[in-house]
Amino acid sequence: TERGVSVGSVTGGERYEISLNIRPSGSSLYTWSCIFSVGDGDWRLPGIWFLPHGSRMHIRAGKHGEDAGCDLEQGLPWDEDSRVVIRVDETGLLETTINEVKVCEAMVPLRPNLAGESLDVWAVSSGNIPAPALISNMTYRSYRL
Repeated sequence: TERGVSVGSVTGGERYEISLNIRPSGSSLYTWSCIFSVGDGDWRLPGIWFLPHGSRMHIRAGKHGEDAGCDLEQGLPWDEDSRVVIRVDETGLLETTINEVKVCEAMVPLRPNLAGESLDVWAVSSGNIPAPALISNMTYRSYRL
């Protein structure tokens, strides 16, 4: 959709963790598809997409337009829940685990003055189509130092 689909908001912190179950289902798409994005328009804290033609995840955090994050080597299994946890610490280290196995690490820029700020959660971010996946048991925790 042009504007995206907001499903709520969370409170930002200097560091944060998001965890959720992702179950790819249906058919893979020929184009990028959005799983979700948290942010304020200029920043993603974080955002996850499927890359075209499968269930490989493209995970980004930081200022929109900067390429900070991970493209995973393996896709998620179709029609199975995978527990995905993304943590960003106070140094900007982004760490992603799937079913308790670390699958990527990357340094991402930190947004200044994030603590206590309300951030939108987008089920479909602007200009994207929804990913062929079911999302469940999603939590977002932010921490102040």
